[in-house]
Amino acid sequence: EIVTLKNLINLQQLCVEGVKKSYTFSLKIMLLAMLIISGAMFALSSDLIAVFQPDPDVVKIGTFSLRLQCLTFLFQPFLIATNMLYQSTGHAKGATFLALLRNGIFYYPLVFTLPHFLKLLGVQLVQPLADILSALTAIPFGVHFMRNLDKKIAEQKSSAPQKRKAE
Repeated sequence: EIVTLKNLINLQQLCVEGVKKSYTFSLKIMLLAMLIISGAMFALSSDLIAVFQPDPDVVKIGTFSLRLQCLTFLFQPFLIATNMLYQSTGHAKGATFLALLRNGIFYYPLVFTLPHFLKLLGVQLVQPLADILSALTAIPFGVHFMRNLDKKIAEQKSSAPQKRKAE
């Protein structure tokens, strides 16, 4: 089959729309999975900790820590899906920045400050806060990317009839 300008325009439009659909689908599936997993882990947290160490003090501290982490699991999909979006579309700088957020940009300042001021509670809060801050930073990246995709889709739809007339 001969590749025509019309075919190329349609293919590019499908790719751009496919990226948007893939991102939103992935985000929804990840949110659902995290909701189920974190709900189960939250409910069973003390039993899960007791499997590894039955000491009541350890179970108490570990249960609180695990439950904090379970609450932040619902933020993870925003960071993961947005990072994958940037990686898979060739936006290396944005993807690298997003990858550094959770275990670097937010984690290190928190791990050096919170335990100093809040002792054990500070240790327990470090990773959950790093996760929440990372996700909250990733959300505007995802929104910005989706807005740019919407613009590309609109441009492609408006320019497609003009190019067909030129054929």
